[in-house]
Amino acid sequence: MRNLVFFIATCLLFFATSAAASDVWACQGNESRGFNWSESRWAPAAFQPRNFLLKLEGMSSTNTSNGRTRPMSCLTQAPNEVVCIDEGVATTFALNTKTGTGGRSTLFGTVDVGNVRDHCCPV
Repeated sequence: MRNLVFFIATCLLFFATSAAASDVWACQGNESRGFNWSESRWAPAAFQPRNFLLKLEGMSSTNTSNGRTRPMSCLTQAPNEVVCIDEGVATTFALNTKTGTGGRSTLFGTVDVGNVRDHCCPV
């Protein structure tokens, strides 16, 4: 009987430790700026900020925004600095886990040779 109690306690400890292995951040966008292609040139523009959820699990991390979850790769750059990349939509996240502040950068389009706008990613 004592072995059974020990086994159950060990399993519960294992599952509690596994659940704590991920770090989840609910992020609120407060400002969004970028550029729009207008009259054959990039013009400064403001965009609607997005809220998103970051689940940090190293190379198996995720980003959830507008009901869509995308895989990301995250690395710890310094004791409190995490950088994540979502290569599918050219998005980079930087997060300071001590202050809870960070930034997000996404590339939606480029200019090709001949001054023609080119799309790199679905919007």
